[in-house]
Amino acid sequence: MDSIIELTTGYLTFEELDAEVVASIDDFRSMGVETIFLTFGFGCDREDRLQFEEIPVALGDLIHFIQDAEADGTFELGESDLVLRGGGLEFLFCHEGDVHCYGRESPPLLAVRRRWRRDYEWSEDRQCGGRHRRLTGRPKRR
Repeated sequence: MDSIIELTTGYLTFEELDAEVVASIDDFRSMGVETIFLTFGFGCDREDRLQFEEIPVALGDLIHFIQDAEADGTFELGESDLVLRGGGLEFLFCHEGDVHCYGRESPPLLAVRRRWRRDYEWSEDRQCGGRHRRLTGRPKRR
């Protein structure tokens, strides 16, 4: 059985995080996904929206759904966790200002890996239980 692979972008600016939300929507769209499952995680703060509860959201409505969550104080990009899952991939927009992508070896995951290797100098990957490996081959910033 194939193990789960984790990709990480490294720390991103707010503008890069925002652009990655749009890119992840394009990734889901290219896989033919019409509905994703969204989860608010660590750092999200609204009593009327439970943390860690999956919410089905039509892909075409996702940007507005996230904007509404930012406007009502539920979510703050880069400061709280947001998980988007669909088509065998899961994106975690992390409270630490980076993005993680999880999935099995597949064409969609390979496409994300190629994009992140091209766009994010500090991107890494690792097999489940393994060590992080730099995608760019550049020395890790300390």
